[in-house]
Amino acid sequence: MTEEKLLALAEAGKDEKEQRGRFCEAWYFLEMLKLLGGDRDAAASYFRKSIATDQ
Repeated sequence: MTEEKLLALAEAGKDEKEQRGRFCEAWYFLEMLKLLGGDRDAAASYFRKSIATDQ
């Protein structure tokens, strides 16, 4: 699954609260993929986005 597809699915939540939860998870999983791939800067960016959802 591409990053774009994952984030589109997150955006498809039925309301703002569900969307925030989905984005939190999506950004977390993207963070882990970037970290495992050695891209620490991108991983840190996704981590900050995940934290910013307050979920």
